[in-house]
Amino acid sequence: MTALAYYQIHLIYTLPILGLLGLLTSPILTKFDIYKISILVFIAFSATTPWDSWIIRNGAWTYPSAESGQGVFGTFLDVPYEEYAFFVIQTVITGLVYVLATRHLLPSLALPKTRSSALSLALKALIPLPIIYLFTAHPSPSPDPLVTDHYFYMRALSLLITPPTMLLAALSGEYAFDWKSGRAKSTIAAIMIPTVYLIWVDYVAVGQDSWSINDEKIVGWRLGGVLPIEEAMFFLLTNLMIVLGLSACDHTQALYLLHGRTIYGNKKMPSSFPLITPPVLSLFFSSRPYSSQPKRDLELAVKLLEKKSRSFFVASAGFPSEVRERLVGLYAFCRVTDDLIDSPEVSSNPHATIDMVSDFLTLLFGPPLHPSQPDKILSSPLLPPSHPSRPTGMYPLPPPPSLSPAELVQFLTERVPVQYHFAFRLLAKLQGLIPRYPLDELLRGYTTDLIFPLSTEAVQARKTPIETTADLLDYGLCVAGSVAELLVYVSWASAPSQVPATIEEREAVLVASREMGTALQLVNIARDIKGDATEGRFYLPLSFFGLRDESKLAIPTDWTEPRPQDFDKLLSLSPSSTLPSSNASESFRFEWKTYSLPLVAYAEDLAKHSYKGIDRLPTEVQAGMRAACASYLLIGREIKVVWKGDVGERRTVAGWRRVRKVLSVVMSGWEGQ
Repeated sequence: MTALAYYQIHLIYTLPILGLLGLLTSPILTKFDIYKISILVFIAFSATTPWDSWIIRNGAWTYPSAESGQGVFGTFLDVPYEEYAFFVIQTVITGLVYVLATRHLLPSLALPKTRSSALSLALKALIPLPIIYLFTAHPSPSPDPLVTDHYFYMRALSLLITPPTMLLAALSGEYAFDWKSGRAKSTIAAIMIPTVYLIWVDYVAVGQDSWSINDEKIVGWRLGGVLPIEEAMFFLLTNLMIVLGLSACDHTQALYLLHGRTIYGNKKMPSSFPLITPPVLSLFFSSRPYSSQPKRDLELAVKLLEKKSRSFFVASAGFPSEVRERLVGLYAFCRVTDDLIDSPEVSSNPHATIDMVSDFLTLLFGPPLHPSQPDKILSSPLLPPSHPSRPTGMYPLPPPPSLSPAELVQFLTERVPVQYHFAFRLLAKLQGLIPRYPLDELLRGYTTDLIFPLSTEAVQARKTPIETTADLLDYGLCVAGSVAELLVYVSWASAPSQVPATIEEREAVLVASREMGTALQLVNIARDIKGDATEGRFYLPLSFFGLRDESKLAIPTDWTEPRPQDFDKLLSLSPSSTLPSSNASESFRFEWKTYSLPLVAYAEDLAKHSYKGIDRLPTEVQAGMRAACASYLLIGREIKVVWKGDVGERRTVAGWRRVRKVLSVVMSGWEGQ
């Protein structure tokens, strides 16, 4: 086999992997990811260059001469240019693996309960000094490559690795290896995956004499009889150092996300922070104490969403950390208020609960705003007209009312059940970042839900709040379009430089989000026709059954004559029905596809109409938005293609199918949908 030159090792083994990782991470890579990897590249380059030059001059390793045909392109400070490339390539490979391994994690969940003081951190950082002395002390060290010094390479590794690794471990070791949050597993994976691969590459290179290790400078233990143990230790320890450095950056971001006001003095990290002050310095010198309450609130929110909104929580991993943590808080508030209002065992007076939530919104955001330019309110041709009092695409938002911690505590103590305080506190963190109006729409949707389950009188009169297609779409706008609109504002808060400049452009994005949210709600309704009916909830418009005249805005259907008797069949499933229950009867026949497929088809039209507007969201959130939408829209596709419209029994989409669809959309855009 022909021996490979150093540059060929890169061309065959390192650069293709680097390109593959770049392709895989490109949809989810954020500016913060690029920043922290760039910082580590700079540090690795700066620290390793003098060290590598020193060990080459001491004869620890050599490379073929140019005359051999395997030589290097050139050297600087005795270090080959290809070696400098290796510094960069290894750091970027490990950094990208780290991004993939940790993207599904919420940074704040790994924060230690208490914050160490700067003095204690400094003392921890001094621990390695005697260790360095023990490894470097040698009775007869010699720079002569011909002099036997079998511990030279190991001592050199100790000098390079021990000080920064111990410092980073003192700062963020507890954070990086937090088992409860799952970060420890991801940290280990981010270290070991590139380590194993690079050790194999080194094994191949040493075996082919692409570079050589001096037997007189190593202890003599070789992996597979070829690779010195020091080389394997080099990749393991340098990758440990890289991952701890990246973890220190994430540690700082987590502190900002959860304790921004306490540590940094205001809600927004200064724009110059990532360019001027390295995160590690911020961690080292900022030792103000912080409360553990925000972390407990986030943990409770995650636990709630994993149980009740798992599809959303899993899909949200596509969003940047800052957006995701805010969305988790927002979505938890929506779930909690839904439970508060909809569950008799929680609230005996749901209308009073709606008033309480409305008062809380006034406390956070002030009274409802009116549009400053009502002529610029846009509506989708596929949705009912926007409410005339809906504010236009305001940005920046007007300053919110001043809210002291004492006022927040007083409100929660007096009016909110204690088990739900966490969700209200999480929403309070979004004060000034989102508007009030979508939350008022959500409450309007809750008011509609309170009409269900239908009373016996309503069942007998065939009366529901959803009479026409317009009513159905308005309900979808309230309970889902509103949440999608809030997501847009959260994404704008994370990337203000990418907010559209004009009201018209912002309105186009907001309307697109409302279309997508409504589409996802239609899919849910199509899937749960029977389940909702058994609970006395009827979201299919009465106009579907010929019981009401349809409005101009109608969901196209393919039946020739409406069938009122089908609505009676659904009513028979309701607990309030006085009709004979036909569900258990052999004569019960219901063409589920007659009603589910038109809803799915209209949802797909809404979704497709929204794609262009959603693609104008900030770049870093587009992958997450596509992932979340694809996860839900796949249910509609399953209803149409796999289940053939039969939703008589609630089914679920196989996890592997959901993952495949999400990856396809994230990597290929909406074309993968």
